[in-house]
Amino acid sequence: MEKELNLLRTELQQKSIKMTRQRKEILRLFLTQTHHLLTASEVQQVLLEQGHQMDLSTIYRNLETLASAGVLRHIALNDHIARYELVTSHHHHHLICLTCNKTEIIDLCPFQEINQYVTTETDFLPTEHRFEIYGYCKDCQNSHNQSHNNQPDNIQSDDDTFQGRKPS
Repeated sequence: MEKELNLLRTELQQKSIKMTRQRKEILRLFLTQTHHLLTASEVQQVLLEQGHQMDLSTIYRNLETLASAGVLRHIALNDHIARYELVTSHHHHHLICLTCNKTEIIDLCPFQEINQYVTTETDFLPTEHRFEIYGYCKDCQNSHNQSHNNQPDNIQSDDDTFQGRKPS
């Protein structure tokens, strides 16, 4: 991890941005986290658990600085809460749970064919794209199914209409 931190330090220095203690701790967190997308509040919580006290405003300011420098990527999902991820050369997309906001990475990119079409058939030059799939993670599916199965027979859930069944 120190090698990656040194590479990030060099990248920041090339952009005249100092590697402060706070930025180092934030970047260290992103390098070690298995949870891919993090909000400022989640960053604060994990840092606190690791024994690093940092104001939320300091975290926001540093996340935005690191995003402006191209080290972190700012991602806004349907809930409009800013999330961040470390920028890597690994191209990927996200699966996002509508209940718990858990995210998973998928390596599949369905836009290669679309990009090919756009560049050959239009006068538009795409520079980036984003693709997120929204749905329910396994835990939330199981939780939903359990609560749905525990309802009395005469109670109709909202999902019955969503799944194409009409109330009787």
